[in-house]
Amino acid sequence: MRLLKVVVAGIVTVGVAGSPANDVHAYRPRGNPVVRIIPVGKGPIAIASDPRTNHIFVANSASHSVSVLASNSGHVLQTIRVGKAPQSVSIDSRTSRAFVVNNESNSVSVIDTRTGRVIQTVVVGAGALVAGVDERTNRVFVANASANSVSVLDARTGAVMRTVAVASNPDALAIDSSANRVCVLSSGDSLTSSTNGIVSFLDARTGTVVRTATVGQNSQALFQAIASDPTTHHVFVANSDSNTVSMLDARTGTVLRTIRAGTAPSFVAIDARIKHAVVLSGDAHDVRLLDTQTGAILHTSTVPLLPLALAVDEHAGRVIVVSSNTSTGNGRVSLIDAQTGTPLQTIAVGTMPVAVTVDEHTHHAFVADIRDNSVALLDTTAK
Repeated sequence: MRLLKVVVAGIVTVGVAGSPANDVHAYRPRGNPVVRIIPVGKGPIAIASDPRTNHIFVANSASHSVSVLASNSGHVLQTIRVGKAPQSVSIDSRTSRAFVVNNESNSVSVIDTRTGRVIQTVVVGAGALVAGVDERTNRVFVANASANSVSVLDARTGAVMRTVAVASNPDALAIDSSANRVCVLSSGDSLTSSTNGIVSFLDARTGTVVRTATVGQNSQALFQAIASDPTTHHVFVANSDSNTVSMLDARTGTVLRTIRAGTAPSFVAIDARIKHAVVLSGDAHDVRLLDTQTGAILHTSTVPLLPLALAVDEHAGRVIVVSSNTSTGNGRVSLIDAQTGTPLQTIAVGTMPVAVTVDEHTHHAFVADIRDNSVALLDTTAK
């Protein structure tokens, strides 16, 4: 199994120290953003929101399952059996499908998001890690890290339409639908030494590689190491070993600018409404806001611990950063103003939170804790 390189203010818990997650409940004082702690399967590693069904899908890597939660309450609605070691979940709201990438099964489980039924299991390439959905072309793109390929699926049927060869170790991808591009980041041949990353630009309809570009060095790219702004058509790549961020044009595949970005930048997310890119630098615990038109750094702040995940609530104007001390088992969620970069609040959440998603209707953030086997529900607008 190829793993991610993930390697107390605000919450009062009632229970016995060291007790299982099932025995822990959240008591919410006034102004506390933590609404509740929800027990899920073992090893929750990825999480995604479906705005159409108002459901949250949690990939439990160690129990080979997906937990389905209600976005308004956090209640567990269903537990779905999938393939071995699910690593990521991607949602296609148009077709009411969730695509769960099973790393050890080299497969994708296709789930009907309305019923929770697995309607198909599709075999893809070796070392499948992450998928992206282009709702405009009704295509799903799956990065197969060990096979050095991308599988192109029909989003309606789940059928594999073609398999495309890309550079070594494709770890992450971003989609710019209006530019008709899928941007696949490959970290290179070695996981122990620095190699230059390669971005392969695919035609989003045919899957054909139309151009490649060399970016900075990455010993291993993370799922969130690449993101695209659909308004500027600029792609941002975090180069963890070069301490830089590459800004590329999705339409031409050219590198426009290389930006110094602290020590070990590893995560990127986009706030398209205000044309900001959010970059997390792992070793320095820095959060940088970049102008997606120019690449200029607008603001820098810090989070208390090692950042492990990132999400943006565009409607609420919040950046949600998940961080943790992986040795001592202290988790934090930092809420940051998306416009100014000002830190708003830091909340203690779990022992090793590793993934976060936001429901755009309720402004609830859902934080998956891989060690506690739980999901924390937070109200990002709480004061």
